[in-house]
Amino acid sequence: MDKIESLFYEYKNMEKELKLLRSQLNHFVGISENEMLDTMVYGRSDEPKVQTSKNPYRSEVIALSYKEETEKANRELYQYLSKRYCRLVQELHFFEVAVSKLPDDLAEFVTDLVIESESWDNLMVKYHISRSTISRWKQKAVKELRLIYAIRNQQLEDFLLS
Repeated sequence: MDKIESLFYEYKNMEKELKLLRSQLNHFVGISENEMLDTMVYGRSDEPKVQTSKNPYRSEVIALSYKEETEKANRELYQYLSKRYCRLVQELHFFEVAVSKLPDDLAEFVTDLVIESESWDNLMVKYHISRSTISRWKQKAVKELRLIYAIRNQQLEDFLLS
């Protein structure tokens, strides 16, 4: 399954993830200091496995650094969520624009099929077509979208190589 076919099946899940990420970013809480302390105290040690004695200063190191470690982890988590959110927004937006650039009949069909999640039965009634025609139209749309995505990839490649 290539990227276009994957988008056909994953579009609604990507929209759900986007809404979840938006909510997480708008109401960001992050990792609490207690959670960080638990992780630092009970988490795996970065020290080599051959060491037989415990670090006598481990408690002091944890006590002095847990706040900074918590802030650092929260910054990294927020940054990760933000990047994931931006990538999803861009991917969904480009897909929607690409669909709108399809010939009129295909654009409306793909919008109904993927973006609106219409069932094949509803599409059969709406467009007065058979299941095999739905399959053919879907494959035709996938082919057209592959061309649009190829243009996008070529533009990106040209930019990176310039």
